[in-house]
Amino acid sequence: MANLAFVFLVELIVIPVAMVLFQVQFPEGWAWASQLAVLVLGTVGFVILGTFYAAMSSRSRSREVLLPLLLFPMMIPVLLGAVESSTSLLRGDPMREAGAWMGMLTAFDIIFLTAALVTFEYVIEV
Repeated sequence: MANLAFVFLVELIVIPVAMVLFQVQFPEGWAWASQLAVLVLGTVGFVILGTFYAAMSSRSRSREVLLPLLLFPMMIPVLLGAVESSTSLLRGDPMREAGAWMGMLTAFDIIFLTAALVTFEYVIEV
């Protein structure tokens, strides 16, 4: 929960600054709610994987090398889903493809949250 709060706090600062620097218009109508959902789904997926793999690699002598090797390949679906759905929403979602990407993000979050909760006790064991 602490990791999730920290990442949301960083996003609260970085996103408005990035919107100003890149001259991105705030989404109109209900698109802002969809964009917020993408942000939450992407952040939750990022934090779940990051926390789980950090705990997994914490007992290793080569944890500085092991964590990126384990984490980056698993992070690709989260990053791809968040970027593609955000891009689609910012363009006005002409093909209604944001829903498919958001569904993939939701499924990813549920699957990995469940897997992390089930296996976390075994990962932390000495």
